[in-house]
Amino acid sequence: MNTFSDMVMRTHPGLQPSKMYQVYDSDDISQFFARFVHIHSKILKDYKLQLMKDLQEDGVPPTRSLLLEFPEDQVARGIVDQFMLGSQILMAPILEEGQTRRDVYLPSGMWRSFFSREILGGQNGGVWLKDQEAPIGTPLVFVRLDHHSSSESPIDWAKLDAILQNQMN
Repeated sequence: MNTFSDMVMRTHPGLQPSKMYQVYDSDDISQFFARFVHIHSKILKDYKLQLMKDLQEDGVPPTRSLLLEFPEDQVARGIVDQFMLGSQILMAPILEEGQTRRDVYLPSGMWRSFFSREILGGQNGGVWLKDQEAPIGTPLVFVRLDHHSSSESPIDWAKLDAILQNQMN
């Protein structure tokens, strides 16, 4: 999830190293980690750097409640398990062990699934996406298509496709 938050991507054994997977534990984990390092460094880097500049200049946090971006949306006001990275990226994390599906609320507007590329949403109010699948390695991330702040870089979809395709081969 750190790939899509304002946190630094890191891995460490903590106080229970035998229970914490490390990037060097297996080839599968190394490839998985590499995929998200590439997304973090090649797709989101400029966007996140701009968000940090915005924080410094305007005091607006990079990671935001839906309420901050959609203050008039009564449904968004009550959602506590989704968040925005800037004004363009919505995350709906899996928070329960063993869970691989969840409902997601998309506020009014057009959204694109980061991994499936599916266009979703609508202009006349928010939309609930029921029972969305989120297997390990494919978190529920959505990019807002109809709102581009002049200070934020949009996602380079062609570059993302190349990274994802390369990781699958």
